[in-house]
Amino acid sequence: GANNDEVLIDDISLIYNSGVGVQQLNASKVNIMYSNGELSVSGVTEGTARIYAMNGGIMYEGNITPKLSLSLASGIYFAHILDCQGRIFASKFAVN
Repeated sequence: GANNDEVLIDDISLIYNSGVGVQQLNASKVNIMYSNGELSVSGVTEGTARIYAMNGGIMYEGNITPKLSLSLASGIYFAHILDCQGRIFASKFAVN
């Protein structure tokens, strides 16, 4: 611009929101166990769960219930839990 350019600023609002981002659930409060064709989830009562196989395939996707009937082959799986407040818990578990 030219030497006589002016910048006029009117009504500035600065907004700080500390609630932005992903919060992780306290791992000691969430427990995931698989036994005899059932996946047990404790510590979270409402939200969604997604179970992944090692190859990235989704084995389950849906609402959280205390016990999910799942037929999983032997291997390592990953659980991704999203509660109703937007907090995330991720864990891996083994099926023998």
